[in-house]
Amino acid sequence: MRVTAAIPHGETMTIREIYFNDSEYEQRIRKLREAMNVENIDVFVTTNPSNVCYLVGYCTQSTLDMMFLAVPRSGTPVLVIPEFERARFEASAVGAEVAAAWRPGDDPLPFVVREFDRRGLATGQVVV
Repeated sequence: MRVTAAIPHGETMTIREIYFNDSEYEQRIRKLREAMNVENIDVFVTTNPSNVCYLVGYCTQSTLDMMFLAVPRSGTPVLVIPEFERARFEASAVGAEVAAAWRPGDDPLPFVVREFDRRGLATGQVVV
C-alpha cells in the first residue's frame, strides 16, 4: 500500500511517498541488528536498491546508479546516493539520513570512504 501524505515542514509542505508506516521500517532495522549482534557484525552495508527500499523505504528508479546504505549496530543508518536523488530520499526514506551525495561524473567511492571514516563505520566487522 502506498500512501501519499503532505507533512508540514516549516512554511512548506513536503509530499511523502510512504509504503509502510515508520514502525514497520524500525522493526526491519531492529531485526537486522538482532542478526548483526548474533553474528558479531558492527556495520552492515548494502548497495542493492531492493534491500535499501526494504530497510529504509528509499525507492528509486535509478537502479544503475551506485548507492550505499550503512546500518551500524547502533545509531542512524546512513545512505550515500547521487545528489539528484536527494529529493526522492526526502520523500520516501524513514529512519536514515543522507550523509553525502555526489554529482554525475564523480567517482562515488571517495565520498563513501570519507563518510564511513568520519562516522567510524569503517572499523570492526563490516559486512557488504
